[in-house]
Amino acid sequence: MGQGKGANMGFRVLLEKGRGWSLANSVMLLLGIMAFLTPFAHTQTILEVSFYLAVLVAGVVVMRGERLDFDTPLLLPFVLFGAWGAVSVIFALDVRDSLSDYYAHFLKYILFYYLLFNFFKSKQKLVWLSWVFIVSGTVLSVFIMVYFYVVQGNDLSTRLAHGLTYYPVNQIGYATVFSFLLASHCLRCVPQWYQRVLLAFSCIATFAASLLSQSRGTMVALVLSFIILSYKNKKLMVALVTVALLFVALGPVKARISSSADRVALALFSAEIIKDHPVTGTGFSIDTFHNTELIDHEKYKGRIPAEYRNVVKFLWPHNMLLDIAVRTGVIGCLLYVMLLATVARVAQQLMCCGGDSFIQKWGQCISASLCLFVAKGLFEPSFFHNADMVFYSICSMASILWWLDKEGELG
Repeated sequence: MGQGKGANMGFRVLLEKGRGWSLANSVMLLLGIMAFLTPFAHTQTILEVSFYLAVLVAGVVVMRGERLDFDTPLLLPFVLFGAWGAVSVIFALDVRDSLSDYYAHFLKYILFYYLLFNFFKSKQKLVWLSWVFIVSGTVLSVFIMVYFYVVQGNDLSTRLAHGLTYYPVNQIGYATVFSFLLASHCLRCVPQWYQRVLLAFSCIATFAASLLSQSRGTMVALVLSFIILSYKNKKLMVALVTVALLFVALGPVKARISSSADRVALALFSAEIIKDHPVTGTGFSIDTFHNTELIDHEKYKGRIPAEYRNVVKFLWPHNMLLDIAVRTGVIGCLLYVMLLATVARVAQQLMCCGGDSFIQKWGQCISASLCLFVAKGLFEPSFFHNADMVFYSICSMASILWWLDKEGELG
C-alpha cells in the first residue's frame, strides 16, 4: 500500500513540474481529441494518430522513471473478461476478425481507460474531461439537427439522422444523452453565469436531439438516467420526464415503442445461436452474427416461430447481454455482468458514502451515466466505437473518483 501510494505521489509530482507537465498536458490533449471526435464521421485517421501518440508520450513518461497506476476496482473484472474474450478468439468461427475486434473494441479501450485514469486523476481534470464530452455532444446535436431539418428540409416528425449513413440513429443517443447528463450535473455546480448559459444551451440541444432520434433505447435511457441524476430535485425531474413522455405519447415514436416484433425476433434468433455455441460463443467478432457463410441464417430462422422470421434483418443482437453471450458464450456474459455490477457498486458507494459533496454528486452522475449505457444497451447494439467511448469513459471517471475518495486529492 505504501509503495503504491508513493508511486501515485511520484506521478502527481511529474504532472506538476515543467517538462513533465508538458508531457502530461500532451497526453491529456490527445485523449481529449479522441473523446471529442469519436461521435463524428470521417475522423478515423485523427483518432488513430491521437491514440498512438498518447500511448507513445505516456511511454516516454514511464521511461523517465515514473510509474503508471493500474490499481483500480475494475482491474479484476477487466482481466477476467479479457481472458475469456481471448479464449473466445481462439475458438472463434472467424479467428482473424475476432482478433481484430478483440484489439479494436477491448484492448485499445483498456489502454484508453488507464490513460484517462492516470492523466486526469484530479477533481479539476475530471471536470475538464466532462466538458470535452459536453461540447462534443452539443456540437454533434446542433450539427445534425441543422443539417437534417434545415439543410435537407426534413419534417420534424421524421427520425433525426434517418438515412444518414455515417450517423446511425441508434448510435447518436450514446453521445447526446451522455452529454446531457454531464451538462445537467455541471449546471448544478458552476457559479459563473456564462458557464451556466453554455450548459443550459447544451442541455436543451442534446435533450432535443435525443428526443428527435425517436429511438426506443434512447428514450428509456434518457428517462431512467435523468431520474437517477435528479431524484433530489423532484420538480425538475417531473418536468423533464413529463416532456419526454408527452413527446412519446403524442409523437410518431409511440407506434415504434408499441411494436416489439423486431426485438423479439432478434432475441429468439440470438438464443438459438447461443444454444449451439454455449461455452465460447461464435468468437469476439461483432460481424460474425450476420455472416451467412459462417452462420446458417436459414437454419436458425427455421427454429423460431414463423411470424418472426422475416420481420427484421439479422445483423446484430439488439441487446448487450445477448450480444456478449453470442460472441463469448454464457461464461463471457456472466463475466461482463460482473464488470457492469462492479462499476455500479463503485458508483453507488461514491454517491452514498463519498468523502465530500463533490465525490457524492459525481457518484450520482456516474450512476446515471451507467444507467444510460445499460438501459440503451438492453434495446440496441452497444459494441460500436461511440458506445465503447462512452462506456470506458464512464469506467475511468468512476475509477478516478474512487481514487480521489480513497487517497484524497494531493496538492
